[in-house]
This record gives sequence, structure tokens and C-alpha cells, in this order.
Amino acid sequence: MNVQIKHFYESQLITFPNPVQNLNLGVWFKHVPDGIYDRGGRRDNRREAEVVAQLALEHFQSSPNQSLGIIAFSEAQANAIQEQIEILGRDNPEFEIFCSDNSPQFFLKALENVQGDERDVILLSVGYARDSEGKLYLNFGPIIKQGGERRLNVAITRAKSKITLVSSLLAGDIDITRSKSQGIKLLRDYLEYAESGGKRLEGNLYTSELKFDSPFEEDVYHTLVKHGYTIRTQVGCSGYRIDLAVVNKNHPGEFLLGIECDGASYHSSPTARDRDRLRQQVLEKLGWNIHRIWSTDWFRNKPAQLRLLVEKIETLQNAPHM
Repeated sequence: MNVQIKHFYESQLITFPNPVQNLNLGVWFKHVPDGIYDRGGRRDNRREAEVVAQLALEHFQSSPNQSLGIIAFSEAQANAIQEQIEILGRDNPEFEIFCSDNSPQFFLKALENVQGDERDVILLSVGYARDSEGKLYLNFGPIIKQGGERRLNVAITRAKSKITLVSSLLAGDIDITRSKSQGIKLLRDYLEYAESGGKRLEGNLYTSELKFDSPFEEDVYHTLVKHGYTIRTQVGCSGYRIDLAVVNKNHPGEFLLGIECDGASYHSSPTARDRDRLRQQVLEKLGWNIHRIWSTDWFRNKPAQLRLLVEKIETLQNAPHM
């Protein structure tokens, strides 16, 4: 999502953070170092197709209730993946049924044929790579054409929970000075983003750097840290961020509680409705527990406000884990 926010929405798209991190979700990268693009023959990457088919089988074996979509950058690569799926299906009849044309749980399409299709998990196969002579031509099918960046944007937003980018290329293999295509530039950025686990693009969920909107927010942070809690600041990927988030000490990949202070982000919201009811409703639907602290209450009676906050944190910490 960070790539789309930055490149397509000029960093103006508002998104809300998820309270659960570091699980088998989000953007993943699978490098196929021995993948070769058959430029003069089938115009596909058979080794990469084998890897994609194997990932599809592993998905079916581990998560059969989750739907799966496979998107290839070209029709030729889609056909190569289909061949490999059929080979694996000979020894796995249930997998073959899962990947059949009439299965509501599955699709396999070339990039230009993907529109509103969504699945829980997406495998995205680049296919294009160095040829048998080691040469790389930046002729990447539909994404190099005018508007190709929009096709790529559609492809990378089809996953509800997880997308794995399968590529025989690394970001450093693509010299964007050799092409004026916006699609090529976006692909390179997306490769870099996926390779690094999201670390090489501004706007990550949170960083180790402390950021505060106000001295009030900073005081709440340091007070909680003194009480032994691990706190993240400014949690989120876009213009909207949760001021402070309390880490679950038993499950460090989760946040117990989001704390909203009436600082700069609160007052920048255009209406009270945006600031309060709607925003909290969205966060709670995502699974957040939200606690709001008013600066006037905090500074007038800090011990009482702290006691309420600690009680809420401890209640959540001791609750059965879902």
C-alpha cells in the first residue's frame, strides 16, 4: 500500500493501521535466481512458472479455505504457470479441482485481463528476466505502454490479505534511465519495496524514531515507558496515524491499545465527526482498542488519568488471547 500512496495518490490517500503486525500477511518477495526468459522461443520463464505453481500448491495445502489468484505479466507466462499447475495436479487431484476454471476460490490471469477480481492471496509473476545469454531487455509487455503503471497498480491491489511478488529480477537489475516508461519505474520501486520487506520506502507503519505531535503526547509516552510498557509513536502509513500504541508484551506483533491525544492530528481533522465517531468506528472494526486522553484532563489530574489508562492496559493484557 505504501507504493500506491506515494506514487498514485501523492501521499494524500488516508489509510488506517492494523493492530496486528508481523504475521503471514502483507507484501512478500520470492526471488527465482535461476529464472531465464525464453526470448526467442516461448517468451516465458518456465523456471519461475514452476516456482509459482509450487507456491500455489503450498497455499492449497496450508490454507485451503483461503482463495488464491495468480497474475502473470503476460499471456505466455500465464500459460506456462497453467502447464506447471496441471503437472502438479496429476498427483494432487484436490489441488487440480481447486485450480479449475469454474472454481470460485481461484483465478489465473494475465495482467491485462485483471480488473475487479480479488482473492485472499495473490501470486504475482513477473516472468520477464535475463535471457539465456544474460541480456535484459526492458520490454515488459503491457506495463511499458502508456498507462501501464495503472495496470500494475490494479494487479498489486487485488490481494485481501497477502501478495507474493515472484521475480527472477531484483530491483537493482532494472536501469530506469534506459526507459521513459512509468510502469517500469513503478515496477522497480515495487521490487525494491518487496525485497526489503517495506523498509526502503518512506511511510512505513512505524519506526524506532520517536515522533510526537505535542509535548502532551510526549509526556504520556514517557510516563507509560517509566511504568514498563513498550510504546510505538505515530503508528500508520499515511496522513492518519495513531498517536501512541501499546505493544502486547506476550505477543510483540500486536498492539493492545491505541491512544489518541488531542494534538495536531486531532485538530487537523475537518470536523468533529471525522475526529471522533467515524475515525474510532473504522479503527474498532479493524480490531483496535482505542483510548482517548484529553490534555486538559491529563494536566489537571494526571494520577487519575494514568490510573484509568493503566487499568485499561492491564485488563487487555490479562484478557484471553484471541
